Amino acid sequence: MSALRFFSALMSYTFAFLCFIAVSGCQNVLGEGSDLKHDKTQNAEVARVSSVAASRPSGIFISGGQYQEEPLLAKPFVDGALIRVRWHELEPSEGQFDWRYLDSEIAKVAKLGKVYTLAVVGGPSTPSWVFAKGAQGYSFTLNNPYASKARPVDNKLPLPWDAIYLKAWHRLIAELGKRYSSDPNLLLVHITLSSQNGFEMHLPYSRGPRDPNQLPSWDKFGFSEDKYINAAKTTLDAYSQAFPTKFLDLEIHNVFDSYRIPQELVRYGVTHIGKRFGPFGAWLNDRDVRWDKPLRELMKETSSQSFCNYQLIGNATRQLERVGKNGLQGAIQNGLDDGCRYFEVWEVDVKNRDFEQYLTELQSQLKNSH
Repeated sequence: MSALRFFSALMSYTFAFLCFIAVSGCQNVLGEGSDLKHDKTQNAEVARVSSVAASRPSGIFISGGQYQEEPLLAKPFVDGALIRVRWHELEPSEGQFDWRYLDSEIAKVAKLGKVYTLAVVGGPSTPSWVFAKGAQGYSFTLNNPYASKARPVDNKLPLPWDAIYLKAWHRLIAELGKRYSSDPNLLLVHITLSSQNGFEMHLPYSRGPRDPNQLPSWDKFGFSEDKYINAAKTTLDAYSQAFPTKFLDLEIHNVFDSYRIPQELVRYGVTHIGKRFGPFGAWLNDRDVRWDKPLRELMKETSSQSFCNYQLIGNATRQLERVGKNGLQGAIQNGLDDGCRYFEVWEVDVKNRDFEQYLTELQSQLKNSH
């Protein structure tokens, strides 16, 4: 009987042990299943965010008219759009912001599952109330032969170092960041300064005027490279604070035939903002010109540290003389050679079916280059 009792007890313990193993195994399996589900969800989110916030800006973006055309934005080779608004439209009265246009255009992008780049155009688009508060202005006449209505236009921009202007501009940047910095569809913000067109870096009459004697002298307004650079640095800081997790870039140009301004500002951006910052050239072309060679060297140098971005100088469909002999493909190849992976292509070229195959192949190349 003692042997039987011993055997029975042994069987009971064995059964209990096996049940414990079975239950533990089920719990582990359930636990692993739960963790696996969580990991899959988390990985999917990481992948989604990574596609928007990769190691550098990348893709084909539409640069065009004020309103995005959804059929163009929906094209498979289009990754997103440049959305820009003029300062006087965004803040017509001091502290009174009209977000309707931006919100509407951003909604189009989100609906189609795309991303966007944001830019506020200042310079000649500065609202009149800034000057009414005492900001000193520089008046000039500009005739853009490539504008839809080519005619001389009288313009006025605030001096880039004017304290009243900078205070108003930086406040606008802060408000912009409060509204859009957390938007997952916002890939990049173009840093803009008070310049000839409010989007690029150069000043009026600062690129080799034909008759300097007949043009307003910047010297009379107190221009110096140090003054320009120091003011621009404060604007870079304002953008970095307003958009602490977004990519930022700054359009670069020679100013009065000097390349010191873009060189120092790019160096400052990379040092103080880091890999989120890079230079932007709104002049990508395939022509044999001298003025862009030092700028391209700066683009190449920075692309190895962070990134560089390009916009075509014009469209290749109607302005081949601006883009260069090898057209869209030649210009973009120059950008690729400089290390660029982000291209703003003009709307008319996106519409051009002759370019669709090339742009499709380009997008694939950009995706594979990550």
